Order: sequence, then structure tokens, then C-alpha cells
Amino acid sequence: MEKIIFENGESVLRKGGFVMPQLIQASDFGKQLGCEYNPLGGIAVDSFGRTNIHGIYAAGDASVIAPAQVIIAAAEGVRAAAGVNMNLTQKEFLE
Repeated sequence: MEKIIFENGESVLRKGGFVMPQLIQASDFGKQLGCEYNPLGGIAVDSFGRTNIHGIYAAGDASVIAPAQVIIAAAEGVRAAAGVNMNLTQKEFLE
């Protein structure tokens, strides 16, 4: 990078710089379901991937808006699966 040219025509000479991506959800499906969102723009979940809507779980990129890694998304999916299993098991024992 040699120069930054702004929309108003002003420019600033530079030898380098950093780019900060704007991370946003690719879909508003969570909002359509009524899910609450965290301050970073991901679906708010507890430690088992449960949202504020009973029976709706989120994990990976849907719940965390940050530079994502497949291994982290997979681990969050496992935690959400444990939450689903726990809720189904608890329901069976309660009936």
C-alpha cells in the first residue's frame, strides 16, 4: 500500500496498513426465530448452545462472530449436542 484515497478526494501516504473485516451473520434466520443476539452479533447461547428460545440451539459461526476455525466450530457443535441430549434425557426422566 502506498496511499489511501478517501471518498472526499483527500489522500494520505502510507507504507502499509491493516484491514479489519466487518463480521456479520450471513443469514437472519436466528432473528426470524426470535433468538437474542450477543454484543458481537452472534446468536446468544449458554454453555450448551441453548438460545433464549426453548428447543433452539446454535453453535459455531452462528453463535460467535469472530475469525472462525473449523475445530472451534466443531467443538461448539459437540457442546450443543450435549445440551440437546441433556434436555431430552431430563425430559424423559421428568415424565
